[in-house]
Amino acid sequence: MNFTNSTEKLLMKRSLPLFALLLLISQLLFKLNIQLLFGVTIGYAFSLIRFRSLSEMVKTMMSNAKIKFGPVVIKYFTVQLLTVIVLFVAVGKSIQTFAVVFLGISIITLTIMINAFTEAVGITKNNFE
Repeated sequence: MNFTNSTEKLLMKRSLPLFALLLLISQLLFKLNIQLLFGVTIGYAFSLIRFRSLSEMVKTMMSNAKIKFGPVVIKYFTVQLLTVIVLFVAVGKSIQTFAVVFLGISIITLTIMINAFTEAVGITKNNFE
């Protein structure tokens, strides 16, 4: 996965501590279950893939180039379909697995919310766009 612009790199750096915290909490609360460790990791990977495909789609749609964005949109919706399939598989395993996969998938969204809050309050000054 290739994060090219500064916003993508910032989100990647800011999401790693949240990922580590989620790994730690899931392992402490559920007695070191390896299935949950994989669930969080798979969820985080899908979070990054979803963010990258959304970023690519928006960048393509906003550019003035004569690029057809049909393949990019199809890629985005394919990633969304795969995310739904992963969630259905997780809920079939157990409710704890579903919870950690869902939280893993939500890491980038949570990172954006936390960063927006800290920007609004004035804690950080990194011109998050």
